[in-house]
Amino acid sequence: PASGTGDGQLTFTSDNTQITTIRRATITISVPGYTSQTVDVAQKLSPKTVNILAGGLAAALTADELSSLSTLIITGTMDARDFKTIRDNMQLLENLDLSAAIISAYSGADGTYSYSTIYSANMLPIYAFYNNNTSIGKSMLKSMILPSTLSTIGANAFSACTGLTNLSIPSAV
Repeated sequence: PASGTGDGQLTFTSDNTQITTIRRATITISVPGYTSQTVDVAQKLSPKTVNILAGGLAAALTADELSSLSTLIITGTMDARDFKTIRDNMQLLENLDLSAAIISAYSGADGTYSYSTIYSANMLPIYAFYNNNTSIGKSMLKSMILPSTLSTIGANAFSACTGLTNLSIPSAV
């Protein structure tokens, strides 16, 4: 209405886009003769869950998801290539749940460390979340649940993960 008092309710409707992180809107309330007020609204969306085979994380997510996901749940098998994808391509990732994932052995040059080509099963790879070539860690990562089958954490796996405040490590480690 053009004028009035009391409590009113506004309803906003959005199309069903494939946004996977946070949907944001800025609302400006203007009334002639008064200073405009701005309200920022953020709607956190459900986490993305992917079931992958080892080495398949990059193909399982779209380019938009890789660049914008904040919460990810991985099930299935994964290896050092998938950790490299997380570390190097998912800059906004804050929450990572690997509790139902199994880490497979990997032999090859596409892992997390340029001087290592052999990665063991059930081991969080060396430099999993720290790129030793750029000296950049996953500083946005806040919370992580490691796989229940994990037995070893590789050297420097969490170096420079300065934002990590919640880490769930299985008792076998």
